[in-house]
Formats: sequence, structure tokens, C-alpha cells
Amino acid sequence: MALGHARPQVVEVVVESAAPYDVVVYEVGLDTIEQGRKEYRALLARLRECVDSDTWPGSAPEIVDFALPVWALAMDDVPSLTLGGEVIA
Repeated sequence: MALGHARPQVVEVVVESAAPYDVVVYEVGLDTIEQGRKEYRALLARLRECVDSDTWPGSAPEIVDFALPVWALAMDDVPSLTLGGEVIA
């Protein structure tokens, strides 16, 4: 109880997308809620740092070389494409 109010119960209702459409109600535990709270607070702190420094790091701050995997370079076994009786590739 905080500020004289009971903690609201957090639930997730899950319904199967295929017959027989079973339904399960999961109660989200306090440990899960606390973990989410830690994560969003850390992300808000990081956002504040980015705003203050005007620096927006990504997963790759430098240019990354792009290369096809070896299997994609072996073009000998690619079937031809025929469209309207004409071989395209």
C-alpha cells in the first residue's frame, strides 16, 4: 500500500489465435514490475544524457562494411527465370 492506496493488480490476458482459443490470465509479479521499472529508468537517464550532449549513439557509430555471405556468392547453381518464354536470368 502506497499513499493509502492498495497496489493495483497487473494482469495479462492471453488468447490463442487458433481454435479452441484457450484463454489464460497471468498475474505480473512484483519482481517483473520492478525489473521493468529499473530498465525504463536507465533508458530515461540515457535519453537525458543524449539530449544534454546532443550525441545519439547507435549500434554502429562507424561505417560498417557490407559483404554477402559466401553461400550467396556461389551463383553457379541459381536456376534461370523464364518470363513469357524469355529467359531473364
